[in-house]
Amino acid sequence: FELKMYQSPAHRVEFNMDQCCHRFNIQGNFAVLPTLIIITFGNPETRASETHVLRVAPGLNVAKLDEVDELCDQVACGAVTLAGI
Repeated sequence: FELKMYQSPAHRVEFNMDQCCHRFNIQGNFAVLPTLIIITFGNPETRASETHVLRVAPGLNVAKLDEVDELCDQVACGAVTLAGI
């Protein structure tokens, strides 16, 4: 959730998280607000879900934002695996 910490727009955070979940075959839903992220992970087989609420302090670090955004893109296209992070 470094993307939100470095002031990435909400739609970009949600897109990146969706892409990462798709890459790792995880069911996830996200709601990103200026200082709050709500995440729900689900299991379609058991119909169970788990929700997390994260408080995010505002701040801007463009260099870090670029690094984290690039990492998300690499994960989404398969260039980086969980073992490589």
